Amino acid sequence: IKHNNNNNNNNAMLKVPGFDHAKGDPEPNKHVFDPTQHKIVICEGLYLLHWPNVAKVFDFSIFIKDDLEKAMERLKIRNRVIPGYTPEEIDIRVDAVDRVNATTVLESKHRADLIVESAATAATASAVVPPAAIQQS
Repeated sequence: IKHNNNNNNNNAMLKVPGFDHAKGDPEPNKHVFDPTQHKIVICEGLYLLHWPNVAKVFDFSIFIKDDLEKAMERLKIRNRVIPGYTPEEIDIRVDAVDRVNATTVLESKHRADLIVESAATAATASAVVPPAAIQQS
């Protein structure tokens, strides 16, 4: 995070939004950083580069590019462990919510200083655990 946060005061507190999956919406000013105490801050999140006012506060940013279809399949498999949802409901939710989020985030990759290929993209299909193996566990 840039030391001056586009202010003239190098010691100004920086407030950034956070996300709580239990609440489901971004929370303004969830995280507060004090440049006199926090010399290095590493942030991770889907929308950090999408919001221009947030993206510009970073000294350096990295976008991890992934194959959209492979990522959606991994999410469908991973999310099968969420209680209260059928596999069909998980598939619908991934396509209706996660795919839209991923597509939106892809539009902001041009704001990154560096774009790297996801290691998961290079993984072979045999490395992915089939849904039947998860359900049997």
